[in-house]
Amino acid sequence: MSSNESITTAPFSNYAGKVPLTIDQICESLQMLTDGWPKCIAGALCYVRDGALEELADTAALFAWIGSFGMVDWRRGSTGVTKNEFFMRLHQRESWDWASSSPHFPALPKVYYLCEPLKAKHTGALDELVDRFAPATPHDRQLVKAMVMTFFWGGPPGQRPLFTITAPPSIDKQRGRGVGKTTLVEKLASLVGGSIAIHPNGNQERAITGLLSASALPLRVALIDNLKSYRFSCDWIESLVTCQSISGHRLFHGHASRPNYLTWGITINGASYSKDMAQRTIVILLSRPAMVTTWERDIAKFIETQRDEIVADIRWHLAQSKKKIPPPKRWAMWYSEILSRLEAPDEVMALLDKRRDEIDEDDLDAEAMVEHFRACLQSHVSRANPDTNRFRIPTLLASKWACLLRSQFTDRQAAQYLRQLSHPCLRYVRSPFRGYLWTGARAKQGVEPLTLKYTVFKT
Repeated sequence: MSSNESITTAPFSNYAGKVPLTIDQICESLQMLTDGWPKCIAGALCYVRDGALEELADTAALFAWIGSFGMVDWRRGSTGVTKNEFFMRLHQRESWDWASSSPHFPALPKVYYLCEPLKAKHTGALDELVDRFAPATPHDRQLVKAMVMTFFWGGPPGQRPLFTITAPPSIDKQRGRGVGKTTLVEKLASLVGGSIAIHPNGNQERAITGLLSASALPLRVALIDNLKSYRFSCDWIESLVTCQSISGHRLFHGHASRPNYLTWGITINGASYSKDMAQRTIVILLSRPAMVTTWERDIAKFIETQRDEIVADIRWHLAQSKKKIPPPKRWAMWYSEILSRLEAPDEVMALLDKRRDEIDEDDLDAEAMVEHFRACLQSHVSRANPDTNRFRIPTLLASKWACLLRSQFTDRQAAQYLRQLSHPCLRYVRSPFRGYLWTGARAKQGVEPLTLKYTVFKT
């Protein structure tokens, strides 16, 4: 071939000579040109650039991308396929619910993996990675391993608990500041491409739109960092932890959804949750690591150089035999598939139940209210022991007592709070008396309740 000669390729076209191609023939021609791309993932037409998904939001974006592979000769005519028809057909031909640059073990159906899975091998790299952090106890060390394994677990959507990373105030005078909570989540999440930052007090619709964006679509870890809240309760976060799919508006697309394979993490100094939030979480405590200036850099380098060994070790752990565990109160599948494969799972389960009770501010608040009612009864009926007797408390009197402890309550709020209060000593009844029934801890059920009277005192 002379220096004046050059290699030319036929342009990408909707015609072969003067003959119009069918829409599927054009699609197959594009697949050959681009090595199988684009693919429809979670309703969006996507391609891969530098290992990450990029969305082709419209026809113009599609043909600009095709033009990067060579000449485009698209002809208009009554018999030829239009660009819009071609764009829509690409959405229909090959569709995936989700895509990921990291594997799941086992692989999930309808998920397009941008990598080949590694074989299981006990390399010891996972333990070495966990040891670079400072779990507060041997059980917390197992829980950190469980969190990493959860990132790679091929379980059903909505079956992954939320992980709360904090530090015990009793052994850390700085109340957890600087122990590496954020570093733990972010560095471990880098094994699966990184994490998505979520702000629970921000705009909910904007957060959903972010989760459905092409850049966030392959990610599988959501992080609420440095949460500052007393009795944290957020109904839409609670829903996002357990829902089957995440749906909402995607920019330039409209309604979209992704299967909920997210694992949520919260970093916080001193966790205080509502009951619903507490029941969804796995609490991990960290101690203060040794102060080494290169600590974070060394962790990042270890993950970068030992990534394959870590992932192979995670797969090996997920393939181990399950140990017998007592029936869990929640997250039964996660306990069975993850925790039962680690050391002393029954002891860890008991510890997690205890920690949930400790951060459950609803239960703690209920105990405080019941103790307050006990004191009010002692003051109101001095000759009757609240621990061995039963009392009928009128609604107005009960609301008045509740407002004494919770001055921010209105009468209506106090009544609403007391009605949903679940405690064996104090419960709302409608018959034969409308109000609240107090049953002392040592009261016999056959004892006839004493009916109290509500009195308005003049000042």
